[in-house]
Amino acid sequence: MAEEEPLPSPPLLQDKWVTIQKNTFTNFVNQQLRETEHQIEELYTELSDGVKLCALVAALQGKPGIRGMKPNPKNRHQMIENVTLALQAAKHDKLKIVNIGAEDIVNGNGKLILGLIWSYILRYQLGKTEIPPKQLMLAWINAVIPECNITNFTTNWNNGRALHALIDYCEPGLSPNWRKMSTSDKQGNCETAMRLAQERLGVPIVVSPQHMASSDLDQNSGMTYLSYFMKLNSCGYKATLRDVNQLLPSSHVTNFTSDWRDGTALTDLVQAVGGHIPNQSPSTGVIESTQLAIQGARDLGIEPILSAEDMVQPQAGHLAVMAYAARFINRPAMKLSAASYIEVLFNTVDISPGSKTHYSLLMKQGNPRLHSINVKVADPNGNNVPTTVEWDDQPEATGLGTFIPTVVGEHQLKVTCDGEMIRGSPIKFNVGRSKKAISFVRREQGIVGDNTKLEVLSEDGNVADVHMTYTSPSGLSKEIALSRSSSGRSLSHSFVPDVVDSSSSGEWKVSVLQNGEHASGSPYTMNVIKPQAVKLCNLEGGLIGQPFSFTVDTSEAGKAELQCLITFSGQAVPSTIERTGEDTYHVKFTPSGPGTHLIRPMYGGKDVRESG
Repeated sequence: MAEEEPLPSPPLLQDKWVTIQKNTFTNFVNQQLRETEHQIEELYTELSDGVKLCALVAALQGKPGIRGMKPNPKNRHQMIENVTLALQAAKHDKLKIVNIGAEDIVNGNGKLILGLIWSYILRYQLGKTEIPPKQLMLAWINAVIPECNITNFTTNWNNGRALHALIDYCEPGLSPNWRKMSTSDKQGNCETAMRLAQERLGVPIVVSPQHMASSDLDQNSGMTYLSYFMKLNSCGYKATLRDVNQLLPSSHVTNFTSDWRDGTALTDLVQAVGGHIPNQSPSTGVIESTQLAIQGARDLGIEPILSAEDMVQPQAGHLAVMAYAARFINRPAMKLSAASYIEVLFNTVDISPGSKTHYSLLMKQGNPRLHSINVKVADPNGNNVPTTVEWDDQPEATGLGTFIPTVVGEHQLKVTCDGEMIRGSPIKFNVGRSKKAISFVRREQGIVGDNTKLEVLSEDGNVADVHMTYTSPSGLSKEIALSRSSSGRSLSHSFVPDVVDSSSSGEWKVSVLQNGEHASGSPYTMNVIKPQAVKLCNLEGGLIGQPFSFTVDTSEAGKAELQCLITFSGQAVPSTIERTGEDTYHVKFTPSGPGTHLIRPMYGGKDVRESG
């Protein structure tokens, strides 16, 4: 008996996500064409003659039309000409259209037509950017509604709760109970939120509530709808401007483009939330000024999105700057201590016994009279050298300190504020016989494997018979080969320390001699550390809302200050560091949400690594 032939399989149904995306993109096109005489019902066929496609591109560009377009094409050749005009018009806006030709549109190639509309959405809804738009959109969303922990543009939005959170951010009080909202009626939640967004915030419903609540919702459809919350001058754009301006005490920003290109707005914002930015001279360039502000924000745990070079460019899109500025809004409180705002300025060259010696203390924020600032100068025998500090009343208070050393040898200047040592203290310096022939630039810290430039300068050009030696913690001494500058007035050497002796705190001795005698300030010690030897242990595990700790071992890294910044979704997570031994620490924090927490340990001000 012959075997029966199997019945033919039924034709495959079109993927549901394709149907959703086609419906979304059709609504997007009609939204752009709403003030023209055109509308479309069938996306794949009604763009084929180029008339409505030209009208779409003109509407996106804010133009009345595209010159040369034939309103009533009579044949295929004229249809291709119309579509070509539309594609070329978009290319003038530096829109990259890859592998899509005019004939593809005329032929009704659905896949390529969807790709073309998607490229229009990315370019004209979200603006020009070199950073993936999805990354920027997620960055902004997580900055303004951090409790929702958004990771995608599909399933995270199905139950409607995140939509309600977003509209409540844009207009506070519009959906105040979103945290308590039941998620059982997904479509109902989405419909309520999307109707509110349409009526109160002007966000068109280009995705149906049914599709938004569907598990088949595709990423491009979700991004298309949400792009209306963050496009130029949208409700989200204006809400972020509102919140940023509430942080700024005196200045005011009106956009996320031109107002941010000289570094001033970012500097004001960083300082408004407690960040420290070094004093800048009138000659400081806009890139350097912006970079200093970015670093001040990083010290608070606010990670950048753009580099300083990109941020000042006229072509920088609004979304990247808006997403970065939004990170300042809901950040956890992280107040820097007063000691973080004090800097000591001290020229340690050519100090001799009996000479009146000065140093300056610069307090960049706060009133020094409200804090306990203590300065001690100790001679080689550990005896205190009397010193006084007189403060002025300028906005950035400056204290002029004075002391008179009485003996030769290595001294220390130690500055504390409210019991906390300021950065860079104590300062070691040598008191000796006055020698003005040569001087040198002290390097207080060296990094294993990094070049540390050691430089000797001469006022009169005499650098003859100058020698420099360094002695490692183990006692090994070596003379340094110095290179003469083109002017002949200075000598330099790139010193690369290659070991760390933790038993002696990694202290190297540097000696500068001329004619066999130490120059003023010589010898001095340079602390050499090895940040890459810092070890992080016990990083596994961690539960949301439960305290978690890991161990840091610095036994092979030398002696330096340990700092640790922890961030989640671009926001700082409060943490504490507890010393548990001579070279071991416990870092404690409470995970604030599911996903990767970025741990950024710093040792002696140097990044150790980035791990998550």
